[in-house]
Amino acid sequence: MKTLRCVIPAAGQVALETIDLPDLAAGQVRLRTLYTLISPGTELALFNGTHIGLPNPDNLFAKYPFAAGYAAIGTVEASENDSFAIGDVLYFQGKHQAVQVVDPATQILERVPEGVDLTHAPFARLAQIANTGLAVLDGQTGGTVVVIGLGLVGNLAAQLFQRQGARVHAFDTLAPRCDWARQCGLESASQVTGNLVETVEAVVGGKANTSIEATGIGALANDCLQMVGDRGTVVLLGSPRDKVSIDTYHLIHRPGARLVGAHERMVPLFAKTGLDQRQVSRDMLAALADGSLKAGPLLSKIVAPADLAASYRDLETRKHDVLGVLLDWSRA
Repeated sequence: MKTLRCVIPAAGQVALETIDLPDLAAGQVRLRTLYTLISPGTELALFNGTHIGLPNPDNLFAKYPFAAGYAAIGTVEASENDSFAIGDVLYFQGKHQAVQVVDPATQILERVPEGVDLTHAPFARLAQIANTGLAVLDGQTGGTVVVIGLGLVGNLAAQLFQRQGARVHAFDTLAPRCDWARQCGLESASQVTGNLVETVEAVVGGKANTSIEATGIGALANDCLQMVGDRGTVVLLGSPRDKVSIDTYHLIHRPGARLVGAHERMVPLFAKTGLDQRQVSRDMLAALADGSLKAGPLLSKIVAPADLAASYRDLETRKHDVLGVLLDWSRA
């Protein structure tokens, strides 16, 4: 059986290619993809050639040709697994691909709960990534939390911290992103038009306990360290795309600050005990179902797979009006 998928063969290029699907093996299911969500951070970094892992031979993920996408929902059209029946609507970490074979023993595969808008369900994947910002804090998610950057991951992280009871103040340079954040229920979302640290301290009324860097701009680690108080914590949630210099004495050593990485690999895919990505995915889908996590204001448009390259360019150049973009595979 053949199917279509989107691939980034080199920086600045996108292609729709036909590939052969493997035969269905015991325990596996075959899904007809409904929607996939573009990940603006990872996919744009590969499309633009700015991913910091590209020149590193040990980073096997960030290499061309890159099969794009990792957030999907689809319907089961064939199953060799007693837990999943034909017609089930499932969430999975799928590619931008029309038909996909998934093995639940090695890949996350979860039913989309009743009541979840199918165009919102793929956002559970970005929420699962955003939740890493909470996971690395080992439950210490209270106090005043500042979130820098209101892209998809930053917005969802701010929602999750507020959901946990933190006093959240979110910031972005773009006013529309602050508007979308407020539509998602955030109580404090402010536009930054001047000095970032001064703006944050004016809104917060002093120093924060925790700062979440969600833009991927490495230099902002310095700003985030300045906006937390003694023994404060800075979480690098956005994957940095550059190398930076940090005054470790004044910003970390003397104030006793912590600088913590929050790549999603800090939470394992599957774990015999403790938190894993499968459980977080279930929690995020449940939060979308009960309304405590909102994705509707984040969805900017739904396009055909052939429009992926144009959508990447929109996400790069039209950040004031484009944030979340779904590919509709019925239009492939």
